[in-house]
Amino acid sequence: MRRGLIGVVSCALLAALAADASATTVRRLTDEALTAQADAIVIGRTAEREARWVDRDLVTFVTVSVTETLKGEPLSSVTVAIPGGIDANRRFPVAVTYPGAPSLGPDEEVLLFLVNGQDVSGAFAVAGFSQGKFSVVQDAAGVKHVSRDLTTVSVMDANGVAQGTRQLERLSDFREEILGYVNGGSQ
Repeated sequence: MRRGLIGVVSCALLAALAADASATTVRRLTDEALTAQADAIVIGRTAEREARWVDRDLVTFVTVSVTETLKGEPLSSVTVAIPGGIDANRRFPVAVTYPGAPSLGPDEEVLLFLVNGQDVSGAFAVAGFSQGKFSVVQDAAGVKHVSRDLTTVSVMDANGVAQGTRQLERLSDFREEILGYVNGGSQ
């Protein structure tokens, strides 16, 4: 009896681990594919954020003050819907996370590839989940770079599945590459 219970628990644990692993695997999108998929590509700074329930899903809405629009209609600000968040207004606070979901920190400068609110009307979603979010960081010399962290997901491409990596590239070079795609050229 004990051996059977251990087998059932082991199978359940393996199934849970397999489900979790598959939930964090994303199909690699090239910068060109992200550009083609995006309805808008913006550079800006995060401002207000609010978590609220949409039907039965907790969603965090982040307002981004746009400093530059690389693709789409020029915008002064956009609302971005991020799946998950924290609802601290309950008797027992609730936190919901989604593996591979992008994260937008307070007062963070970002470059975002956005698609029109597929799930939440009136808000944009990040294209390619975490693949479409780049942090804008400045080095000691004052040069701005874009940084994308995919280390929390596995990435699938033609060569198979591998752990995601971090990317760091000079903002000016990345911006020119993206504008080349927007204007119809391959980089």
